[in-house]
Amino acid sequence: MANYQIVLLLLGPTRSGKTTFVQGTGAIPVDGKTEIGSTQQCKDYTIPIRGKSCLIIDTPGFDDSPALNLSVLNTLATKLLSSPPVNGVIYFHRVTNTRLTGSARSNIDLFLNICGRVFYGQTAFVTTMWNNINPKELQRFENLNRQIQSNISNKTTSLAHFRKFDTRKAGDAMAVLDHFATLPKLAQHAAPLLFAQELKRFGSATPTNVRRTTAGKLVIKDLNRGFCMIL
Repeated sequence: MANYQIVLLLLGPTRSGKTTFVQGTGAIPVDGKTEIGSTQQCKDYTIPIRGKSCLIIDTPGFDDSPALNLSVLNTLATKLLSSPPVNGVIYFHRVTNTRLTGSARSNIDLFLNICGRVFYGQTAFVTTMWNNINPKELQRFENLNRQIQSNISNKTTSLAHFRKFDTRKAGDAMAVLDHFATLPKLAQHAAPLLFAQELKRFGSATPTNVRRTTAGKLVIKDLNRGFCMIL
């Protein structure tokens, strides 16, 4: 297993811009395959940042369905136990999602439960789709972005880092990576990712153990709530 100084996990809903972000960094696929498309499985990329080796792990997107999110957790669990320890997480949110309700809120809660409270200082919350905003509506979405940041800041006790990612602006993606490269905590006393820590304690990444994790319990709760609503 290669030795990386920075290991970043990309999380977020399907079509939130995770893979487009990877393209923006110029990172190289570890497996040598150059095609970049919709991520069905976890995929590794590597790039040097400020003289440090960085591994970027792109992941399948969260969905509106708790059942599909459970499947994503199972995929993520297997990946995490076979990869170097993650010391940073980037969450992607479409700024065009004008309300933090329903699945958008559930997915953010899932992200927070994967990380755990002690890990919040090693996270970045990135709003995307700025390139799709009509210039006449820009101020409205800037105001919305501030509301989103305030909401997430409250949830993470002001420890998360916030960025915007606009595909038209060269350097937006690298600015996010640069934040992690200059984060003292990563080089000194990085906290463990809660989801990975729990899986290691349980001994394996079986579906049963995934359900026992804090993130797994949240998804099962959402799954049961949906089942009860159907009944």
